Amino acid sequence: MPTVTGVTVRIRRFPGIELRSARLRDALKLLVVGIVALFVWGGADSSATRAKEESPAVKTGGGPCEYRKYEGTCRVTSIRRIESDQHYRELPYHGYVVRFSFQTERQIESRYGSLLEKEHTLKLTNSWPPGPRFLQKYAIKEGAVFDCYLNVIVHGTCTPIYFDFPAINLSDYFETQAN
Repeated sequence: MPTVTGVTVRIRRFPGIELRSARLRDALKLLVVGIVALFVWGGADSSATRAKEESPAVKTGGGPCEYRKYEGTCRVTSIRRIESDQHYRELPYHGYVVRFSFQTERQIESRYGSLLEKEHTLKLTNSWPPGPRFLQKYAIKEGAVFDCYLNVIVHGTCTPIYFDFPAINLSDYFETQAN
């Protein structure tokens, strides 16, 4: 607790520090109030941001980004087993490369418009290839058509594009668990 003697304030916890001026004391009080306010408002803002980022409707791949969503269909064009690949040698199952094409009736308004002409690879959220039981569980086979959404970045530095499949949980890692 500070001891007030005339115009001198001695702070017992910090020997040698004296506040000889009322103006300096007022400035210190204002600084302390400002710091407390910064923590209070900063904490509230970060908790709101955290809640927004945890929302399943908001998907970011590296920060607060905005995407334009295009509804369409994805047709599985090919499925092939990965025979021997060093990238996936630690998988507890044999991975498969699943290729698909995207179709939409809307025109894609971006530099990524050429995406309609390309095939894409279906990967799990952690970038692993799906396994045989995953393909069976979600009825993924050549020629299968799924409703899907192409998300194209319009603002920010996140993943430029990604696909959502309402009928396929790409975060379903059941094949990695022991039976």
